[in-house]
Amino acid sequence: MKKTFLFTLLCCLFTLSATAMTIDRIVAKVGSEVITLSDLKQEGAERKAYLIHTQGPQKGAEAFARFSKNLLDELVLEKILESEISKNSIEISDAQVEQELQAQRNRKQLDEKAFGEALSRSGLTLAEYKKRLRLDLEKQMFIQKKIAPLINVSEYDLQQEYQKNILNYQTYRKLRFIEAFLTIDTFPDQQKMLETANNIQAALKAGQTPAQLIKKHSSGAFAQNGGDSGLVESSSLRPEVLSILDSLKNGETSEQLTFPGGILVFKLISKAEPQPLPFNQVVNQVRMRYFESIVDSELKKYLLSVKDKTYVEILSR
Repeated sequence: MKKTFLFTLLCCLFTLSATAMTIDRIVAKVGSEVITLSDLKQEGAERKAYLIHTQGPQKGAEAFARFSKNLLDELVLEKILESEISKNSIEISDAQVEQELQAQRNRKQLDEKAFGEALSRSGLTLAEYKKRLRLDLEKQMFIQKKIAPLINVSEYDLQQEYQKNILNYQTYRKLRFIEAFLTIDTFPDQQKMLETANNIQAALKAGQTPAQLIKKHSSGAFAQNGGDSGLVESSSLRPEVLSILDSLKNGETSEQLTFPGGILVFKLISKAEPQPLPFNQVVNQVRMRYFESIVDSELKKYLLSVKDKTYVEILSR
């Protein structure tokens, strides 16, 4: 009887051990570091939530779709990047993380509570977000220290970028858009305001114009027209509104823009009377856009060269 019990117990322990090994098996080795299956799953979940929070649901999901095609390979390069950051003595302090966090709150015009709620809607805890933020800041510092000096940008490169993407360097004298400007004082609670914003945004993205809903709930200047601005002079708009509209394509709906006590949603209907901006007026913008267009590929090229000199073994996909 005792032997039977002992045998059964050993079988159970073996089964539990095998299950644990299956759940957390090693899928890759990078130098002295290992990547487990649970690392892979956690990285995927956190990265998706982070991208959605920082870039919005649509652009964040698109960015994650590109990243997740080669998730394990990307995580291997992340491990190599972390090693290079450490070798170059790059450190981001808690104070720097908090400073960047506060700057993001200020840009989004959110207090601490509202920012935390926005994180929760994206599926992130504050601790997870801070970890991602620290990694991003370390990466930016590494790029400035090691990658930027390797990139040579000539006047010819900038002129080519300007001519090739001149539509990115122009303004429009007139714009027509739909605006939904929701404020908490017109709703019984925040949840109701959020539901209304979701309904308006979903309708706009589906090609509909929820004029009655906007007329009823919006506090914007065009509320009585169902949010439709008509064709207005761009010079008459607030700079922050013009910046948002300039970033949208015709027919595109913005993400929900939260601010203390309210939510804004825009849909650009049309832009009229384009005006290309002179090269010398936008040269810094051109330089920044060109640098951003090549820096990721230059960073990847650098990391792949380090990978060639590093012990890397892929055990499972």
